[in-house]
Amino acid sequence: MVKSILYSGILCILLGYITVSSSEPYEDLFHVADNNNDTFLTSTECKNLWLIFDGDDDKIISKLEFEIRWTFLNLAHREHAPVFFEQLDRNLDKIADAKEIKRICTYFDDDGDGFVSKFEYDLNWKGIFSVE
Repeated sequence: MVKSILYSGILCILLGYITVSSSEPYEDLFHVADNNNDTFLTSTECKNLWLIFDGDDDKIISKLEFEIRWTFLNLAHREHAPVFFEQLDRNLDKIADAKEIKRICTYFDDDGDGFVSKFEYDLNWKGIFSVE
């Protein structure tokens, strides 16, 4: 499942097209993970969005995997990827495991309804991963 999401996202990026009219690579991650295109991520879809950063498909995101994927996906402020990783890796053990991925999904779900809307995603992504 995660591999198909990853390959779909990579294919879109490599071919230079996006299935949805988005302007930023972080938005593409949302649309790739949103399997049913309802503009809401279920807990599984949210988990799979973050697992796009899991290079070896072991369901754990290492700091190195995160930094490499951040750069490869052309996400903004790549020089800050190590610091951004700390938003996932709250215990600073250099890996983001299932518990930490669940925590970030819960954090993105501002209204607590069990879904991450596109609005919640955009708001939280920009709040966490922007540098001014």
